[in-house]
Amino acid sequence: MPHRITAPRTDTEKRRALIYLSSASVAVIVVLWILYMNWVISPSVEGVSADAGSLEIFTNGLRVIARSVETGVVNAYMYFHSALTGSTTFTIHK
Repeated sequence: MPHRITAPRTDTEKRRALIYLSSASVAVIVVLWILYMNWVISPSVEGVSADAGSLEIFTNGLRVIARSVETGVVNAYMYFHSALTGSTTFTIHK
């Protein structure tokens, strides 16, 4: 007699099934997204060859994003540092 797949009955089984099915769905979506990006986008970023794979393009994109985030954080730090350490004058008129 073949084993039949039954619906989960307890809360633990339901939670486990939800986690497994959600993880599988996310994995499928990410794989499809990577394949789509590899098909649509041709590498035009500096430092990436025309025959680069998806992983190389993705890591190069992460490097570009990290550089821009780093620049933004440094600029924000410099702005707030100068604003907080600078002298403040208040004028009170009678």
